[in-house]
Amino acid sequence: MTENKMEETKEQNKLDQRYSLDNTKKLGIAGIYILPSENEEKTIKEALEKDAEDFEPVLDKLGFSVNIFNESKEAGSVAQCLKKHADGVQEEDQCFLGMFIGHGSPGTVESRHGSLGIHSKIIPMFAKIEWLKGKPKIFVFQASISMI
Repeated sequence: MTENKMEETKEQNKLDQRYSLDNTKKLGIAGIYILPSENEEKTIKEALEKDAEDFEPVLDKLGFSVNIFNESKEAGSVAQCLKKHADGVQEEDQCFLGMFIGHGSPGTVESRHGSLGIHSKIIPMFAKIEWLKGKPKIFVFQASISMI
């Protein structure tokens, strides 16, 4: 086999390594995390909540069981809620989707309880879940970046 042909075969093997999702059963768990800042104006909080409400039926229609966490209305931190959702992932779940709506800065999302590092805190929490190994973990960040 020529060197070019070997490279083509390697590239094709990479392309063939895809996730296989069965759309006849539940796709997985989706967590929507509403993260208003501490002194957020009421209209901004309502807009964040409206975004979450708009996304919920879309994710449900895609086959996700949707959990909404609104940090301004619930006890506990978003990190505790993420841990709870991570612990709730079952073997039959084909993937996890986490959506964060609020504020952030490069590499972080902001919460009432401080900053959460996307790469240091959020993603590693789900990478450790045995049932999700080899399955897609999708993270969506809809966050305005503070310009101070």
